[in-house]
Amino acid sequence: MSSAARELDEDGRVVLALVEPISLGKLVVDELRLRRPKAKDFRGLPEGNMDKMLAFAARLSGQTSKVIDELGLEDMMTLSEIVADFMPAGLTAGSAT
Repeated sequence: MSSAARELDEDGRVVLALVEPISLGKLVVDELRLRRPKAKDFRGLPEGNMDKMLAFAARLSGQTSKVIDELGLEDMMTLSEIVADFMPAGLTAGSAT
């Protein structure tokens, strides 16, 4: 398990405090907030595809793919674990290993 901090906010979104904040120009992202997925979020999400998992995480967090692409390795691994926790039994979206 990663050392990155995770908790739920008042709206029930999973909060991922980034170990390595992301700076894109004037934008600084130090946390991601992921909502619970809906059925539509699973469309086109093949098992074991990291690109699709990162796009899925971007949709759930409301962040652009540019922000998600800049995640450090530890934050990406934790994000992968969070996304996997959302998946129904027997369905995965990317691999944390």
